[in-house]
Amino acid sequence: MPKINTEMSQPDETTKSKYSRKKYIIISLAIIIVLMGGFLYIFRTGVFQPTNHIIVNRQNYTTTMVSSTVQAQNSYRLPTFIYVATLEDNIMVFNATTYAPVRTIAINASKLGITLIAPSSITISPSGKELYLVGIKRGNNTLARTLIAINSTTGLLINSINLDMYTSELALSSNGTDAFILGVPATINGFPETPIQNTTIYKINIANGDLSKSIAFNGLAYNEQIALSENDTEAYVFDVASGKIKAINLSTGSVINSVSVHTPAAYISIDPKTGIAYASSGHSNSNTVSVINLSTGSVNKIINVGTQPTTTAFSPSGNLAYVANYGSNSISVISTATNNVIKTISVNYPFGIIVK
Repeated sequence: MPKINTEMSQPDETTKSKYSRKKYIIISLAIIIVLMGGFLYIFRTGVFQPTNHIIVNRQNYTTTMVSSTVQAQNSYRLPTFIYVATLEDNIMVFNATTYAPVRTIAINASKLGITLIAPSSITISPSGKELYLVGIKRGNNTLARTLIAINSTTGLLINSINLDMYTSELALSSNGTDAFILGVPATINGFPETPIQNTTIYKINIANGDLSKSIAFNGLAYNEQIALSENDTEAYVFDVASGKIKAINLSTGSVINSVSVHTPAAYISIDPKTGIAYASSGHSNSNTVSVINLSTGSVNKIINVGTQPTTTAFSPSGNLAYVANYGSNSISVISTATNNVIKTISVNYPFGIIVK
């Protein structure tokens, strides 16, 4: 009778190697599946989001965009500066975070071909490289006005455009290509034509000086500040004769809204985040800024600031407002969330102000 072998056969080395490779492949695939599932969950739930770094060259403040994936709460912001035009014919520049002075831009009027600047007219290009002001040149029975563009770092002249109107106020379009200037027709000597019946908004290309549009409206506002809506479709001015802030459609020239205010509002600025107006009179006996809802005409709050407040500017995010107080030589920093003054900056004879 044949003998039965009851011992199990043992796999040879080749078979063992095959089993090991299969086991390794299965484990590797499992790990890959788990990792892919984890990454899919992360991106779907937004734990990580792709964003852009802004790399700032601190010599000329130019920027480079670099794409990366970082945590959503991380953000990089350009340095923000406060530009203050003073009646000493210079522009003081402050760091908007520390409020420390950064530099002074001296306005060499003679080299710019003017006698002095209208400091309340200061505005800045979207790139932050050019500052725009209205220059005034006095002569023998003449009063010429010029739109000047200067380098925001050196103060050197970039361009100048002669203005055939009596004005001291301007606003820049959001894309930086056009200036909207509030004024009235002028005589050959540069003085306002009399009697003054209509104020006009002039739209001028800042590259070549071409006048592309003039919008006349019934009201007396040529020495008052002009503010633009965020999309440049409306202009806001204070009409001295009626005591109202007027909203003017820049396409048709029609007055689409008038809001009565309790105090003269020669200087009007619009919060870019909320559309709320901040208005001041500029009078020597005034020390308040009115916060006005332009939709309802109601005054949300009256803020006590320094003496003789003039222009107001806003931080890029709209969370802070900066008011130039000419009479008390100061800048009031206001939280737009609470409309309370949170900081005061000392500066001599501030009048115009812009933040970039």
